[in-house]
Amino acid sequence: MTPELDVERYLDGVGDGPVSVWSNWNVRETLPDVLGPFTWSIWRDVILPFVAQDVFGIPRSSPVFRHVVAIDLVEGRLYWNMNAMLAIPIFGPVLGRVLSVIDARAAEATERLIASGILVPRRLPGSRLALALGVVGAGARAGARMLGVLSPRRCMRLLDRCAVDVAARPAVSGLSDRDLLGTIRLFDSPEGKRVRRGIQMMSVGMAVYFLAERAFRPHPEARELLAVGVANNPTTAISIALDELAEAGRPLAPVFSEERSTGALFERLAGEPGGTEWLSHLDSFLARFGHRCPKEFDIAAPRWSEDPTMILDLVRARLSLPRSETTGERLARLRERRGRAIDAACKAERPWRRPVLRALARLVAEYMPLREAPKHAVMFLFARMRQAVAEIGRRLAARGILREASDVFWLRWPEARLLLLGANPPADLEARLARRREIHERRLRARPTEFVRSDGVAVAFEDPASEEPEQPMLLRGTGIFAGTASGPARILHSPDPSAVSQGDVIVMEFADPGWTPLFPRAAAVVMEVGGLMCHAAIVARELGIPSVFGVRDATRRLSDGERVTVDGAKGTVTRG
Repeated sequence: MTPELDVERYLDGVGDGPVSVWSNWNVRETLPDVLGPFTWSIWRDVILPFVAQDVFGIPRSSPVFRHVVAIDLVEGRLYWNMNAMLAIPIFGPVLGRVLSVIDARAAEATERLIASGILVPRRLPGSRLALALGVVGAGARAGARMLGVLSPRRCMRLLDRCAVDVAARPAVSGLSDRDLLGTIRLFDSPEGKRVRRGIQMMSVGMAVYFLAERAFRPHPEARELLAVGVANNPTTAISIALDELAEAGRPLAPVFSEERSTGALFERLAGEPGGTEWLSHLDSFLARFGHRCPKEFDIAAPRWSEDPTMILDLVRARLSLPRSETTGERLARLRERRGRAIDAACKAERPWRRPVLRALARLVAEYMPLREAPKHAVMFLFARMRQAVAEIGRRLAARGILREASDVFWLRWPEARLLLLGANPPADLEARLARRREIHERRLRARPTEFVRSDGVAVAFEDPASEEPEQPMLLRGTGIFAGTASGPARILHSPDPSAVSQGDVIVMEFADPGWTPLFPRAAAVVMEVGGLMCHAAIVARELGIPSVFGVRDATRRLSDGERVTVDGAKGTVTRG
C-alpha cells in the first residue's frame, strides 16, 4: 500500500492478494462526503454488522463473517472493498450483473480489473468443505428472508409501523445515560429488525421490474413506461407534499418573497392572517418527512425537522412561479399514459400472453415503491439515533468534558460511550478533536476517485466521448428514461432550490433522495454516476423526466447556462 493512501479497514490482516481494490459505486450517492469520526464508527461498529448478516445470511458467529463485511474507509470516505465483495458467497459471482443495473461504468471497470488478474476474491478463512457448507447455509438463510418479503402490501405495513413505533419512544432527554447509549443500537430493536428486511424488499422489487421489462421488450413504449406514474413511493411523495405546502402558502406569497432568515420568517408568518394555519401545514409535512435530508446516511447531517430552510426555499421557488401542473397531477397523467401503452401492448399480443403481461405490469406498480420505501423507513431510525448522539453531546458539554455539544461528532462512538459512563477524558482531548477537524477539512478539498488501488495505480475508464472524435459536442451515458428535452444546463454541487429555474437541465455528480424535490422543475436530469436502479433513477423514471446518468465529468465538461439537449433513449447529451 502506498504510504500516501490513508485506509482504515473494517478488518485488518485480510487476504486480498497483491492489490486491494476499492470502489465508491452507489455509496457516493448515499454517503458522498468525508465522514466524521462518530459517523464512521457507528457504521463500522453498529450498522454494517447487521447489514452484512441480513443481506448475506452469514451468522456473526462464523469465522468468515468479518471477512465479508466489504466496507473500508479510504481517505475518510466510504468505499466498497471489491476483493471482499467478490468473495461473498452467492453474491460475489453475480456482482457484475448487480453493478450493470446500478452503475454501468463501475461494472465495466470491475470486469477489466478481474480480466487482467488485478482484482481477485479475498481469501476466506477455513477449509473448502467448511466454506462450501457455509455457502449452502447462507443461501438457505438468504432465500428464507426473500420468501418473507414477497407480499408488497405486508412489506409496506411493516415499514409504516416502524415510523409509528419510533415516534412513540420517549424523548431522549429523559433517558438515563445507559438507555441513551442503547438508543445508538436501534438497529437491534424490534423496529430495526423490521426495517432491516428492506434490503430483501428492494431486491425483490428490482427483480420484478427487470422480469417485466424483459417480457415487454417487443413493445418499446409500454416497456419504457412500466415504472412511470407509480404511486406510494415515499420519496416522490415528498414532492407531492411540497406542492400542497406551496399551494397552501400561495395567499402568503408576498411574505415568502421577502429576504428573511428561517427564524425571522416563522415570526412574520405567526403574525400574518393565515400564517398560523400554514405553519400547522409545515408541522404536518415535517411529521411525515422531517427525518429526511440531503446526505441523510450521515449521522452528523441535520434533518429537515431540525433545519427546514431547504423546505422553505423550495416553497419560495414554487410560489415565485404561476401555478402549473403539480407533481400529483403529473403522476396521474403519466399513469393514464402508462395504462394506454400497456393496453395497446396486450392487444397486440397472443391471447395467452395478455394476462401474463397485465399481471407483470400490475406487479411492477405494487413492487416498485419497495425500492425506496425501506430507505424512507430506515431514516426514522437514523433521525432517532442522531437525537441520541446530540443528547450525548449536550450531557458531555454540561459536564465540562466537551467545549460544545456539537463536538461529540468528532469523537468516536467507543470514546463517547466511555466518557458518558464516567471515564476520565484524556488530557489532550481538545487537541485530538482539533486534529480530526483539520484532517477532515483537508480531505474535503480532495475530489474522490471512483476506483482506488492499494498500489497507487490509477484505474482508467473508457471515455465514450473519445470514441467519436467527429462529435466533440456529444457526451454519452446510460439512458434512464426516454424522451428528448432541451434547456440551459444548471450545474449543481448542492441541492439549492434558488439555483434551479423551471425548464433547466440539472447536472450533478450524484443525487440522494434529499435532492429529488428539485426534479419536478427540471426539463431533464444529467448525472455523472448511477444506473438504471439507483435512487435518483427511480424518481426520474416515475416522473417521466428524460434522463442520462453515468456521464463522466459532466459537471466539468458542461458550462453553467449553456444550452444542451438530453436524449434519454440514446443516452446522449448534446451541447449547443
